[in-house]
Amino acid sequence: MEIIKINNYPIAANTYIAYDENTNKGVIIDPSFGIANAVNSVIEEGIEVSAILLTHGHFDHIAGVESVRTALGIPVYIHAADADMLLSADKNHASFYGLDIATSAAENIIEDGQIIDIEGLSFKVMHTPGHTKGSVCYISGDIMFTGDTLFYMSMGRTDLEGGDYAEMMASLKKLSELNVDYKVYPGHEQSTSLFYEKDNNPFMSV
Repeated sequence: MEIIKINNYPIAANTYIAYDENTNKGVIIDPSFGIANAVNSVIEEGIEVSAILLTHGHFDHIAGVESVRTALGIPVYIHAADADMLLSADKNHASFYGLDIATSAAENIIEDGQIIDIEGLSFKVMHTPGHTKGSVCYISGDIMFTGDTLFYMSMGRTDLEGGDYAEMMASLKKLSELNVDYKVYPGHEQSTSLFYEKDNNPFMSV
């Protein structure tokens, strides 16, 4: 699997395009601000994006959903507990920043343990609440997209509506019990690896 990382401003959320280098077919994960030009470039390179996978429903991770979905005619996947955040700028916290960001409902509601097969790529859903009630990680091969659950040497905040510190600690413990050194692609900042975080991240040793 090949990964294209797009760092979006003004909030510096990471968008990822994950695709099979043999077929050039893939998905886009957490389309954020300013994504249209990047997606156009990917299309020009011959990559066929077939779905939008969301790690959670906060506005900085869904800001580009509607434009990408409309332009490419592709479905959206999100966990049931975050599904209503797509529909409301209040629920996804965009209105707190004076923004009006909302989308239509997701076509696909996902759950813990589900396997999503898309154009030859397979993603396992791991429900990791704490940042939001419906936060998930997506695992494919030796790669993990952690959204705002696990960051390099840190974790997602738990003080917003839907956040819960105890749930976050349980989710990080769940991740720490995995015995594969996944390449970790988080929702913000730099990439890392699961074993590095298990050995060095203070929130994974609590």
